[in-house]
Amino acid sequence: MIEAVTFDFWNTLYVEDPDALRRRRDRRVAIAQSFFAAAGKKLKSQDVRLALTDVIETINTRRVDEHRCPDHAETGQMIAAKVGLSLSYDDAKVLAEAVSSAGRDLPPVPVDGAGVLLCELQSKVKLAVISDTGLTLGIHLQGVMASHGLAEFFDHYTWSDETMTTKPASRQFLFTLHMLDVTPDRAVHVGDLEPADIAGARDVGMKCIRIAAAGSDTAADARVDCLVDVAGVLKRWGVEV
Repeated sequence: MIEAVTFDFWNTLYVEDPDALRRRRDRRVAIAQSFFAAAGKKLKSQDVRLALTDVIETINTRRVDEHRCPDHAETGQMIAAKVGLSLSYDDAKVLAEAVSSAGRDLPPVPVDGAGVLLCELQSKVKLAVISDTGLTLGIHLQGVMASHGLAEFFDHYTWSDETMTTKPASRQFLFTLHMLDVTPDRAVHVGDLEPADIAGARDVGMKCIRIAAAGSDTAADARVDCLVDVAGVLKRWGVEV
């Protein structure tokens, strides 16, 4: 019997809006530039943009190679270090959260049918999000979900900037299931990335559904073309959707 379904955020529940992404990157630069100017260091926008790009690359490398994510303060310190500044814990945290706010104000968009699927599942199973983060922190991604009316469907959120661990580390999945009070054999994870979502879920004994193009290699228990097709798989597995 399936008692819980967990979802990845990026390219599972949400996708990028190209215009919002471009404007978000510009907003991040402006926010960081203003912060540094207030600290007495005036920088060209292209230098700030390069620093933010380098930090994103570092975060992504650590995510893949070390399964580790910086917390808010470390993210801010990484950004500052790229432009030759050293910040206190509190100031670095302020910087990271200010830069992250651009993702709240210029957000990605829900995948078609996300609200309908989650509404159908809410009364049948426990729901959670397990997601890695970048410069947009979990607090703001959760705020985006709230603004779209989706946050209310979930019982728990596991964001990598809060746990400082990324998928496929077992900790991300086991911690989430602990918070839901559900054993792995009674849970399903839905995501798009084979090495993160599928490998991680399988390692702890969860069933998993991969959202991927037809013909994609996968070790998942099921593959679907899009999020709305998840309902049919869960129905076959005994969830009354």
